[in-house]
Amino acid sequence: MTITSSLDAIASIILAAGKGSRMLGYEGNKTLLPLLPGSSPYSGDRPMLLEVLDNLPHGPKGIVVHHFAEAVRTATQHLQVSYLLQPVTNGTGGAVLT
Repeated sequence: MTITSSLDAIASIILAAGKGSRMLGYEGNKTLLPLLPGSSPYSGDRPMLLEVLDNLPHGPKGIVVHHFAEAVRTATQHLQVSYLLQPVTNGTGGAVLT
């Protein structure tokens, strides 16, 4: 996994560092929830992270990671994205400052 420390060229940032502890019944990174398409929770086969990435404007994209960072990288390895490691999960503000 390539981790970058510079936001010079990143146009879109996705916050994907949390545990997803409020997603009852799901163990894993919440951005990898298989929601789409699906008629009930977790019944889809496409992670919502990929849907978000597909709908962002063109330009460099960064994904802030911590928990389940390797799973996020595996799910997005076919895309051109940068990974920004949030060393301590200290909330949304900390993720943005990463």
